[in-house]
Amino acid sequence: THILNETQMEWCVVNRKGCTTLLSALQRNGGEECKLIGLIVIDGPTPLLQTLAERSNLQLVSYASILSKGVAKIQAETDAKSPSFIISPSPNTYATISYTSGSTGLPKGVILTHGNLMCSMSSVSLHLLPLEITNQDRHLSYLPLAHIFKRLVTSAILANGGSMGFLSLFGPDP
Repeated sequence: THILNETQMEWCVVNRKGCTTLLSALQRNGGEECKLIGLIVIDGPTPLLQTLAERSNLQLVSYASILSKGVAKIQAETDAKSPSFIISPSPNTYATISYTSGSTGLPKGVILTHGNLMCSMSSVSLHLLPLEITNQDRHLSYLPLAHIFKRLVTSAILANGGSMGFLSLFGPDP
């Protein structure tokens, strides 16, 4: 809940397991400072998660419903010369916040801009592109997505048409 409070995050994307963990933490720790409005559940909310979310006054939305709304908006605006949903970031626009593990105290966040990421991406691409990544390539990841190098590798692979799988040492989500 520390990161939710510090970032004043309004929406968070989680899977069912992460949703359960987050809702439990919010109920345990209160969440008075939390600005969270809702959770987008990648594998869809269950009735139990819906009940837990209602106790915390949070909305649960499936990722599939977000995608369908996006597709509908794109289809409705395809004839527009400048669709209203396209907002181009500047190099100084915040792209992500990368947090430490908090092993020496509370986790600390570092704000990375689009300029930071594009500079790093160009360096990663310079070294990865000789590999000629295509839509036939698959990458098995064992680093957590919170790891900044993992974010760069993921972006480089996806930008060049490759796909990824993520190793889980804890088995499938419930």
